[in-house]
Amino acid sequence: MKFLCLACPHGNVKFLKTPLQDIDAVLIAGDLGKADKARALRMKYPDAASLSEKVSKQELEEMTEENISSSYKILKYFSKKPTYFVFGNADNPKATIERRNKKYGMKIKPLEDRIRRKAENINGKVIKIGNIKVAGLEYFCELEWVKNFVGKDAHRTYLEKFEEKQAKTFLSKLEKVDILLTHNPPYGYLDLVDNPIVPKSWNGKHAGSHSVLEYIKRKQPKYVICGHIHEGKGRVKIGKTTVINTSNSFKVLSL
Repeated sequence: MKFLCLACPHGNVKFLKTPLQDIDAVLIAGDLGKADKARALRMKYPDAASLSEKVSKQELEEMTEENISSSYKILKYFSKKPTYFVFGNADNPKATIERRNKKYGMKIKPLEDRIRRKAENINGKVIKIGNIKVAGLEYFCELEWVKNFVGKDAHRTYLEKFEEKQAKTFLSKLEKVDILLTHNPPYGYLDLVDNPIVPKSWNGKHAGSHSVLEYIKRKQPKYVICGHIHEGKGRVKIGKTTVINTSNSFKVLSL
């Protein structure tokens, strides 16, 4: 089978010309839509646990709709083939949109309600595509990352603790798969921050996941498809596992 794997398309229209001939399925490792407005605000408030507590209602609506509408275009294009995805840190899951709508009186339609059956979110799931076993894990924030990059206990919110616990629980129970589709790269591999738009103190640090690395070492899946750190794009081996960071690009795998 041939899999088209990509990460962090961020709504870029160049991906709407990706050749899909002879492709059996598409795997997207998060950050589907544009996040230009959200990223600018995040850099303005790097210590904020939630941007929604810092920005105006109009800014919140604009950055959310920019992200969801561009995500929809990406999924609509790739859904010409069976398409499976996980969310990245720049994405907005349905639960997030519903909370914002209720709290701020907005009427943003969640991505999941727009795509319907065009693509499937496989976060926390193990599926079979033909005879290939694929597991999905969306972005989660580890408290170790908070300590190294933010360093303030106030940022260690309940949500982040919940995300880390949920991801660790999933990975601890996950048996060996052919492909792990995850937004987070493994710690120390294809995850070195070197980006002029982030706080200077972040550069030169590894931003990957210790939990993902532990799973790779323990179960040795054939492939890990990840993204998140754009400058980490590339391929590396960890034992028998091939890790591919496909940030802002795509790769074709034949299994």
